[in-house]
Amino acid sequence: MGFDVNNPYFRNQVLTAPPEQLRLLLIEGGLRFLRDGRAAMSSNDYELVYDSLSQARDIVMELINGLKHDVAPELCKNLESLYVFMYKRIVEGSFEKDTEKIDEAIKLLDYERETWVMLIEK
Repeated sequence: MGFDVNNPYFRNQVLTAPPEQLRLLLIEGGLRFLRDGRAAMSSNDYELVYDSLSQARDIVMELINGLKHDVAPELCKNLESLYVFMYKRIVEGSFEKDTEKIDEAIKLLDYERETWVMLIEK
């Protein structure tokens, strides 16, 4: 799925989506930016690496900030730890040009996406 913010369909989708769907869109956007950054790292396009992984970091931070600790404190604490770990992996992978750390973040966020899709379907 593309994320062209100038696309009227995408804008409408975001503006009318329920909170759980918005979270899924964030996760999918994070995955897209991580994969773009990973691919750019392999081709030594460091400007794209920086741009993509910066976007991925911002999305992971938004996932952290969107947690509702007052609703499910224990679950949010665990998710926050996972997201902070992903954030660190993205930062380290970007700084060290380490594709394995980026791959680890992709794997974790992809698992989060699969879990979120199952939750929405239920």
